[in-house]
Amino acid sequence: MFTCPTLSSLPNISHGFFGREGGHSTGLYASLNCGYGSGDDIETIEKNRAVVAAELGTKQLLTTFQIHSNRVVTVTEPWAWKDSPEADALVTKTPGIALGAVLANLLGTTGASMLLIRPVLRANAHRAHRVHTVVFFIFLVSNVGGCLLPIGDPPLF
Repeated sequence: MFTCPTLSSLPNISHGFFGREGGHSTGLYASLNCGYGSGDDIETIEKNRAVVAAELGTKQLLTTFQIHSNRVVTVTEPWAWKDSPEADALVTKTPGIALGAVLANLLGTTGASMLLIRPVLRANAHRAHRVHTVVFFIFLVSNVGGCLLPIGDPPLF
């Protein structure tokens, strides 16, 4: 689990950024897969989510069925996973509720971007305005291509 020093300094807030390590999933999903929509075994996903919740000091991790919208849900009490709302963000002021955004079920890793960014930079060296091309490339490859080239979580540099 990675943590942010700024968030760690805030009282009464636990947080973490989780990678692939420490999970119960096997085969294609061999990771700390917490995504119900992934096709992984539901019982295994529950075990993985319990790992995350325990690291955060709570009993349950709540997430949404992500729909790529501007919909935000205010959480006042936990729900069963099948009752997860369709939204893209959660907020709460209720103590003891862990809110999460499950990314690895679709995004994969940034490994593909790290491997392919140099050829993109070379191919676009002639452009006067290339920053947006690079940002778009990293976003696109990290979100789509990362799942096609599963090399694991790279260092954050």
